[in-house]
Amino acid sequence: PLPIFINTPLQELPKNDERIVYIYYLTNLKASQEFDNQLNALFKELLPSDHIYKADKNANGILLVAKSQDIRSVMEIVEAMDQTGFQERLEMIRL
Repeated sequence: PLPIFINTPLQELPKNDERIVYIYYLTNLKASQEFDNQLNALFKELLPSDHIYKADKNANGILLVAKSQDIRSVMEIVEAMDQTGFQERLEMIRL
């Protein structure tokens, strides 16, 4: 079994390569399994291929299974996108 973290602050996640389950409830973004969703694109580009990502529209939450360091990195971006303020849009530019 993998350790489970539910809406845990990122600073409290393990700082290693241990695989964990992380559940995060969105406050301003909408969870969706649609392929063109901004979150799906972000997870696909930034997480390794062995990650697991599921979105639940009813709970407006996401479930991630990956290495703790990878989750910490990508969730910093998600938390910034989930804040209220100016309308921002994520755009990925391949270098």
